[in-house]
Amino acid sequence: MSTTAMTEVIELISAEASQLQDFLAGLHPEEWSRPSACAGWTVGDVVAHLTQGARTWSEAITRARAGDSNPPPGQPPLRPGERGSAATA
Repeated sequence: MSTTAMTEVIELISAEASQLQDFLAGLHPEEWSRPSACAGWTVGDVVAHLTQGARTWSEAITRARAGDSNPPPGQPPLRPGERGSAATA
């Protein structure tokens, strides 16, 4: 991927994150416990899931950039074909 294309992707992600932040900041307290479009999950559950995923990826990318390809602390390495998100899903 070219530097220009990567810059565009980063700008798009930043804009989307800003819009999501604005939307979430506008939610009333009772809206966090309402059912979401995901069966069995509240709006708060979905936001927590997104936040956890973003933090996990951020930490993994930071470690990878430093040359560390090990799994996160306290987690065993994944076996071939195994998904790290299986427990959450």
